[in-house]
Amino acid sequence: MHGYGPKLPLKTTPEDGKYGLTKSINENVAQNIKNLVLTCPGERIMDPVFGVGLKNYLFEINSVDTAERIASNITKQAGLYMPNININNVDFKMPQDSDKAERSPDYYTTSEIDSNLLGITITYSIRGGGNMVRKVFVPAVGNSAPRSGY
Repeated sequence: MHGYGPKLPLKTTPEDGKYGLTKSINENVAQNIKNLVLTCPGERIMDPVFGVGLKNYLFEINSVDTAERIASNITKQAGLYMPNININNVDFKMPQDSDKAERSPDYYTTSEIDSNLLGITITYSIRGGGNMVRKVFVPAVGNSAPRSGY
C-alpha cells in the first residue's frame, strides 16, 4: 500500500485494501482543488473561511460578474490554502476531448458527464513541477461521476 492520501469517495479497492489511495501528486492536487471549490465556508470545523462554496452560487444570475466572482474566489482560496499550485485559468465551459495530455487523472470527459451539467474547468500548474499544466473539472453541485439508472 503506497499512496499520498485517501481517494474520495471512500471505497474498498483490491490493490489498496480498505480505502483507495491517490497514486500521484497530480491526482492528490486535483482532489484537493475539488474539495476546496465544493466546500462551503463554515463547513470545515475550526476553519470557518475555508472553501469557495460553489453551491452558494447555485441561484445567482448566470452572468460574467458572477463568473468573475467565482474565479476570483477560487484563485484567492487556492493561494491561501494551496500555495504549492498556480491557478492559470478558471473556465466555465464543458470539458473538451482535445487536450487529453493536460488533464489530471481526476478529469472527466464530455461523454462521462450529463450534457446539462454546469461546471468549471480549472487549469493549474504545480510549483516546482516544471512546465506541466493540468486541468480538473469541478461540477457545479455534487459528484460528477457518471450516473447509472435511477
